[in-house]
Amino acid sequence: MSELTLADLKVGRVYRAKRPTSARTIFDVVVADRHIRWISSTGLELQYDSPSIQTGGQYRRVTVEAFLKWAKRDVTDELPENGDWAKWPIDRREGGKRMNEQIDAVVAALDNVIYWTKQATLAEIRDINQGEGRRLDDALKDFGSALRTALEHRDKARE
Repeated sequence: MSELTLADLKVGRVYRAKRPTSARTIFDVVVADRHIRWISSTGLELQYDSPSIQTGGQYRRVTVEAFLKWAKRDVTDELPENGDWAKWPIDRREGGKRMNEQIDAVVAALDNVIYWTKQATLAEIRDINQGEGRRLDDALKDFGSALRTALEHRDKARE
């Protein structure tokens, strides 16, 4: 996903942080998204509302540059239809389902690489150079182990 630019920012739209945090409202804990209320005619400043602003507080005013450093993407279309803020915690699989499927596919492919390396190629490499064959085998095992560890951490984070 590419970085947001001034042209991407629209009054009335809601944006989520690169590192989302929570905010407490009277009734709920929600995502501290930002709703743009105004952008200056020069495009240098903007004003936003957020659940992190206390009820009755003034809208924050920041430079567009600072807002763009903070913002990751527009989430307006993902918010509840009743106009509420998104609930916290965010579903950690949000936008990540495809990535999880890709990681699973990489692990399956890696298992195949390890299997075929051991069955065919490694035997040929060992005939040529015993040391390099062993290094390839070790590297593939380390790679597989690292990916499996990452998947275990991902699964624990989902719980």
